Amino acid sequence: MGIITELGNIWVKANSAIIVQNYLRQKEPDLSPQASKEMSKICINKCWEIYPDVFNGTFEQRPHKIITALVGMVQVLNSTERDNQSFKLIFLATINLYRDILTNDVSSIFSNIDYKMIEMMAPILEDEIADFENKSKEIADKINTLSVANENEDIHHSEKQKEIAKRIKIFKDRYVV
Repeated sequence: MGIITELGNIWVKANSAIIVQNYLRQKEPDLSPQASKEMSKICINKCWEIYPDVFNGTFEQRPHKIITALVGMVQVLNSTERDNQSFKLIFLATINLYRDILTNDVSSIFSNIDYKMIEMMAPILEDEIADFENKSKEIADKINTLSVANENEDIHHSEKQKEIAKRIKIFKDRYVV
């Protein structure tokens, strides 16, 4: 790899890492600069790890820095255990970036390789979204079940309280003058 290619890699990685950091900090303002820097570095390096020829620019133009950020975040999300503390943060930041890409008019800044990468990332991200929605529904169902159980328990306690109050009244009527 030539020095020009390596300098290009450094430039794209740095600019893409800033995008990842901004989206992470947007979702978690209290995230330390060091933590966001480390997480963004992991995301961006994932691009070169999984698709080295694409991100080195071997086949054609390199992907745009926004797409590089998206691909890295999706790949880290895809390889992170769902119970990992970072998963939720990366998931929410990735969703925001993806939404921004889809809703803003970016046709003038993206090339064919960018659209190909979006096309490749979409099914992965949509699977993650579906899993998240299913988990959310399961959690909501459990909360509803617990709420109904608590309501039933409250009704049961209320009936017991009424019964105890009756017994106290009967006791007072009989034994208290």
